[in-house]
This record gives sequence, structure tokens and C-alpha cells, in this order.
Amino acid sequence: MGSFLAQWKEKQDLERAKEIKEFLENNCQEMIDALFLTKKFGMNTSCLRIAFKTLTNQTPHAYLTMIRIEKAKKLLQKTDLNATIIAARVGLDKTNLYKHFKKLTGFTPAQWREHHSE
Repeated sequence: MGSFLAQWKEKQDLERAKEIKEFLENNCQEMIDALFLTKKFGMNTSCLRIAFKTLTNQTPHAYLTMIRIEKAKKLLQKTDLNATIIAARVGLDKTNLYKHFKKLTGFTPAQWREHHSE
């Protein structure tokens, strides 16, 4: 019986992880942290982290950062908005935009725009 309950809980946790993934994708511009997610989705930090990493191969924070940088890349390509405005639109401050953008793409936002603008 214990095995059945463990499998049922794991399945529930994965379903919640899917909901969290969708929530992050749709709300990346908001200030979201682990405490907020645990309260919103009724999971403890450890279960949330394990289930989310099982689903996405990333922590919620790393996934959220990736989504934000992907949105920033699109804004850099399609608009003339400056980095400060783009950072605010994707839920980061300018310093964190630069730091994470460079880490994930190998380019600064300005370099990305120069090489990828339409």
C-alpha cells in the first residue's frame, strides 16, 4: 500500500509541476519566488523542487530565468526598446538582465540585438 501512495503522490506532484511551469510561462514578468510558488500550489519547497526538476530538468528559478531571457531576446529583435525597459517587461532589473543574458547566450543584450535584429 505504501508504494501505491508514494506513486500517487509523485503523480500529483508532477501534475502540480506542470501547472507551475505553465504559470511561470504566463507570468514571468511578475516577482515570483519559491515561497510564493509553495503557497500558491500547496507544496513544500523540497517536493516542488524535485517534481519541477523531474519535469523540466531545471529548478523553477532557472526555468523562470530562461523564459525571461527568451522573451528579452524577442524584444531585442523586434523592438527598439532599451535594456532597462526590456528588463522591466520580463521581470528583471537591468543588472540581472545583463548578467543572465550573458550567461545564457554568450552575448550582452546590445551584442544580441546587433547580430539578430530583424
